[in-house]
Amino acid sequence: MPIPIGENEHKGKIEPDVTIIVQGQHFRLPKKTLMERSEYFRGMFESGMKESGQDVIEVQGISSATFSILAGFIASSNLAVDGSSLEDVIEGIAFLQMQDAIPACIDFLRTYLSFDDCLEVIAIAEKHAFGQIVDAVYKFMGNDYLAFSRTETFQALGDEQKERVRAVRYRGRKHLALTRKEGCIPGSGKNVRDLFCYEEEAERWKSFTQLPDDCSKFTINCSTAVVDNYLYIIGVLKHRIRSHQRPKSREGPGCVSRFYYEPINYQYNPLLKKWEKLTPFVCGRKHFSLVAFRGGLFAIGGITAESTLADGKFCESVERFDIFPDRWSHCSPVPVQRFEVRVSPSRDNPPTTSAKDMIFILLTCHGGLFLKQYCPKNDTWTDVSPGPLPGRVPCIYRMFSHDDDVFILGGNPTIDRSIIVRYDPKDRQWTPLQRPPPLRVEYFNAFGVVLEGKLYTGSGEKRQMDRYDLGLQQWEGTTPASMPALGPLEAFTIHL
Repeated sequence: MPIPIGENEHKGKIEPDVTIIVQGQHFRLPKKTLMERSEYFRGMFESGMKESGQDVIEVQGISSATFSILAGFIASSNLAVDGSSLEDVIEGIAFLQMQDAIPACIDFLRTYLSFDDCLEVIAIAEKHAFGQIVDAVYKFMGNDYLAFSRTETFQALGDEQKERVRAVRYRGRKHLALTRKEGCIPGSGKNVRDLFCYEEEAERWKSFTQLPDDCSKFTINCSTAVVDNYLYIIGVLKHRIRSHQRPKSREGPGCVSRFYYEPINYQYNPLLKKWEKLTPFVCGRKHFSLVAFRGGLFAIGGITAESTLADGKFCESVERFDIFPDRWSHCSPVPVQRFEVRVSPSRDNPPTTSAKDMIFILLTCHGGLFLKQYCPKNDTWTDVSPGPLPGRVPCIYRMFSHDDDVFILGGNPTIDRSIIVRYDPKDRQWTPLQRPPPLRVEYFNAFGVVLEGKLYTGSGEKRQMDRYDLGLQQWEGTTPASMPALGPLEAFTIHL
């Protein structure tokens, strides 16, 4: 509730020397402070009109309740507003021309504004050209974009307004970021829950958040994706079971399982620094690829959670996660009848990316690499024309997209060979690019991610990153900062 001022004198260093009458209610205030805080009163007292020499002045055009709140701010810098008086206060700020009160009003909005009030506040603020308040309301809506997008208020917005809300998600600087693909690796650092971002100017890694408490040393495997600047970490947690709790294992009669696997789906909002647990996928899997596509996520490939790498069979199923309804659904499976799919503990398999309304995956057959594309709109798989890929499969290969082109990066230290090629989905053309320097991608745990037109690739074992300028098609050398963690790493970009 607003603080009633009434006829009480305001306490402060400057003694009240003028009485303002509003709707019959008297307010004693210092003239000097009135002039400093309100252009309306400054103009009145400096105009030479009769009010400039009076110590009792009647003001019309504003309610006594609203003036009481603003008088409190004039005297003490405390804007004691509540939700029921917010619109009137904004009108009063405009009437009395109190620009200094706008930041205090914005502070109130950060704490007490609700989605239901947004359109009304925007209308009032735009009426009086209070751009700061309008920006603050859009920031409030965009900071919790997914929750806001499920409201009737969001549906009432025009297309340009919706896009302005969404643009709030990208106001921060875009960073290269890393998390551990597996939670607990010996020697991987003190806190296995840290997620790191790279500061280009300082040439260092720093922690920007931590995984939720239950997603630490028990994490067996996870994959990451970013949609509308929300980070998604999806995978399985590996829990140890005591002897009397152990269910029968699939390994055979008389065997018991030491662990059970819990599917997880976590969403991180960097603007609010908040984690949320969402619906996990149906087919618990690990070492799978996760790709973002038009407001949704696709979990492709991998092996079932209970399997080991030695006996794990490739998981052909494809699951789609629709973010807004928080729901998983099955899609057409990966066509792998004649393909050999190799699964490693450190790579997502098959390598996957999206470009030009399609999702692309990389498969192997008879020692060669082949590209297939999936159309989410039609739920169909098709082959991509063969490209200039080596006859022998590189040990490491990563696939990523940039400017609607698909890039494949690979290397094989045993034959001292590495490749990087580009595929244009529109023209269906392959282009070999400048080879990476020898042994630059020699480790199984290498990652690849594009930031500002440059490919960053590195690994926890190598402890450094290499940069490739996709526009100039040349390697720039290594970054001086060491990797912040060991073991398999997941790289992504996010605005912080």
